[in-house]
Amino acid sequence: MLLPALLIPLAGCATSSDISTSYNANENQTLFETDPIRITRGGSGLGSSGEQIIYIKGQAECQGQNCTPNSVRILLSSATRNVSWLDYDNVTISTDSWSRTWNNVSTREDPELVGIGEFMRLTMPIDEFRQLLRSRGMSIQIGSTDINLSFNQMRPLREMMVAMSPDQYDSTDDVANSENEDDVV
Repeated sequence: MLLPALLIPLAGCATSSDISTSYNANENQTLFETDPIRITRGGSGLGSSGEQIIYIKGQAECQGQNCTPNSVRILLSSATRNVSWLDYDNVTISTDSWSRTWNNVSTREDPELVGIGEFMRLTMPIDEFRQLLRSRGMSIQIGSTDINLSFNQMRPLREMMVAMSPDQYDSTDDVANSENEDDVV
């Protein structure tokens, strides 16, 4: 009889293996975060086999326990301590139907240049993030360096959107196939 009583609370806390959701009661704040998405680029890089390894992670927070954030951060980090091969002057995230550019990155607070390991945080409104997730893939161009994510690699970001908007989306397919209500006239 004790076993069924334990299963009910655990079922309510279940989350995807690619995302985590945590609530800080002291600050009344919920944090949504994806696991790092590993992107390997060939060429003369920093890894032992001449590869450049970048990790991309989604992160958002909001006030309350059942809340939807107003903005999302895309965090970029390197597998090595040295990212001198990146040109920080301009950063663009683009898809087949959407694009956003951050200019003069080295003199701005957004994106925030972090330094060793995690080297950049790009912040965007939730509506832009939703548009991004409807694409079949995305490209992050940091100066002359292109980092491409396939539809499958973007799955953790769509899972984060489902976790942030449970009343709006039931699955990652719903996010990918959604129409933004603001787009409909």
